[in-house]
Amino acid sequence: MYLKGIIANGFKSFADKLTISLDGKNTCIVGPNGSGKSNVVDAVRWVLGEQSVKSLRGEGSMSDVIFSGSKSRKALNVASVELIFDNTDHFLNVPYTEISLKRKVYRSGENEYYLNGERCRLKDINNLLMDTGMGKESFNIISQGEVDKILSHSASDRRVIFEEASGILKYRKRKEEALRKLEKTHNNMDRVNDIIHELDLQLAPLKEQREDALFYLENKKGLDHYEVALLAYDISHIHMQLEEEQKDKEKKDQELLLLSSDTSKNDAKMIENHYRLEQLEKEKQDLNERLLKVTEEVERIHGEKKLLKEQSKTTKEENELKEESRILLEQKSKIEGNLATIKEDLKLIIED
Repeated sequence: MYLKGIIANGFKSFADKLTISLDGKNTCIVGPNGSGKSNVVDAVRWVLGEQSVKSLRGEGSMSDVIFSGSKSRKALNVASVELIFDNTDHFLNVPYTEISLKRKVYRSGENEYYLNGERCRLKDINNLLMDTGMGKESFNIISQGEVDKILSHSASDRRVIFEEASGILKYRKRKEEALRKLEKTHNNMDRVNDIIHELDLQLAPLKEQREDALFYLENKKGLDHYEVALLAYDISHIHMQLEEEQKDKEKKDQELLLLSSDTSKNDAKMIENHYRLEQLEKEKQDLNERLLKVTEEVERIHGEKKLLKEQSKTTKEENELKEESRILLEQKSKIEGNLATIKEDLKLIIED
């Protein structure tokens, strides 16, 4: 297995897409200071999962590895590096003869990892490269000034390098992960025991509450039975009252109908009496007019009588006039009596 190619785009000083083919004939990359040789090593470390910005000679965030622009070029918003490995000898236990690892970073700081073109996690890449000597801190990648640093490492730090070279680092990592899971499981068991102890303390009160609940449910059933019986009695009693009220209402309706009929008759009678009153009033008016005429005639006759007495005429005509005056007075009295009777009838009608 060997590194077959490096493709970088927008990473550090590589503003344009850079493709480096490693076909086994190239042994090194040379160039003047500032030409980007170290950036190639940083690109490899970065794809293999380097998370320290300082290790990549950055300052603040991971977005510092994106090409920041120059006098003639604008800054880019994304950087990507892809490593292509030849795996025809199946050094990596995967069913591929060629393996591609790719990493992208955006200005927002978001990172993306790809394995053979499919998005994956950094953990998947680390698990794939563990114990292969190709990790981000493996002895296969030695940056400038790292030789002295490795020689000056403590025994424990050098031991990590030897463990990775010997192929046991993977098992050590698995052991550490298993111990962490075991510790987490013990912690969960302690919490479960605490919960069980707490629940044991609640058993006695819960038992009393259960007994109270059962007693309540038993009494509730009896109460429901009595409530249903009482409700049935109330419904029957109310139904009987309703029937009585209905009968009383029908009786009142009949009485009201009779009263309405009597009222209609009285109204008709009252209309008739009003008509009679109008007729009598008219007759009274006619009689008053006739009485006025008779009175005028009597006065005229008295005047003529005086004139006749003065002229010494006979009293025959006077007697006739007296008789006529008497008759008219009788008619007047009769009419006034009839008028009084009519007024009395009208008063009774109005009172009715």
